[in-house]
Amino acid sequence: MQNNMKYPKLKLLLDVATRWNSTYYMLERFYPNQELIISTLALLRFEYELNEAEWLIMKKASDILKIFDVVTTEMSVEENVTVSKFLVNKCFLRQETLNEVNGIY
Repeated sequence: MQNNMKYPKLKLLLDVATRWNSTYYMLERFYPNQELIISTLALLRFEYELNEAEWLIMKKASDILKIFDVVTTEMSVEENVTVSKFLVNKCFLRQETLNEVNGIY
């Protein structure tokens, strides 16, 4: 389907319970391929279809989880994370998460 629709060849990723941010990576790959996934499921005559609300939930969840990925990456780069950096990241997480959640409604 990717070849037919001239999309880059990308495999879908699965969530792994023991991997931080794997849900984000899964959703990040899944949502942009919405058209391909819908087309493939229709072609295969799959019984279940994701409705628009479910796609929107995945997009919003991905947007919120991206914030955590940014902070996780930032803190993983440091060998020793100082308290001040922790506090800055905590405030960033709180504010950005609130912004995303308030944007939903």
